[in-house]
Amino acid sequence: MIATIGIAPREREREREREREREREKAMLNRIKSVFRPLSYITLLEWPRFLAYRRGLGSGETVFHVKGVAHGLRVRAATTDAVTMGYVFGDAYHLPRHRLKDDCVILDLGANAGYAAAHLASMYPKARVIAVELDTENAELARRNLVPFDRCELVNAAIWITDGEVGYSGITKDGYAITGGGISKAAAITIEKLLDDRGIKIADFVKMDIEGAEWPLFQQPTWLSRINSISVEVHQPEWLEPIEAALIKAGFRTARSDTHWSCIFAHRDFAVS
Repeated sequence: MIATIGIAPREREREREREREREREKAMLNRIKSVFRPLSYITLLEWPRFLAYRRGLGSGETVFHVKGVAHGLRVRAATTDAVTMGYVFGDAYHLPRHRLKDDCVILDLGANAGYAAAHLASMYPKARVIAVELDTENAELARRNLVPFDRCELVNAAIWITDGEVGYSGITKDGYAITGGGISKAAAITIEKLLDDRGIKIADFVKMDIEGAEWPLFQQPTWLSRINSISVEVHQPEWLEPIEAALIKAGFRTARSDTHWSCIFAHRDFAVS
């Protein structure tokens, strides 16, 4: 009996150590994957420099040539630009699940530095791409990244439920969000006005990543009648089901991302024209 009592704690400790070793191996494998993953979208020649910028190193502004994008894209040192580029081209949550028509209208809402808009413009060279970014510095970089694409337009504004002005704040370049007490100010525009001002009846695809502003938009979802498909990043887990329900109620077929808990894709079986 004494021997049995002594063995059980030792065996439990050995199992805990084996579990810790498995976790260490898993963490090491993830670090290795993180280092080599950019090679799926960055050239081998630029890879070391990209890793440096992703770590917040480097100096000034540089250009990376991303596979599948027709022109080089600018990245600022000591910002989250390189990390954002990794999310965009490594995870590709901004891409539509279904092939769009060649001359489609695409809205990139929450354009940041313009990487997703540039990718979509390269995939659909006959498309009209309208990229909307609330932060002035991000918008200026996006504008320069999109200059080579003659059918792209950059709008420095916040997508919101009313037209006017909003305050916003954030710690990093990829995390600016509309807040009631935000010191920085941006023009605000509704999706309906964005389309009406340009004589556009329907947007064929919307990429929406607007740092929480999606919630009030989906509480007043009349704008859904003006779009045919969407990829939306939802910023709170409790918003997923009501946002998906709003899409279904508006006539969309929905799907969740297999790899990212917060991403919902939706499209109409019969496009509105």
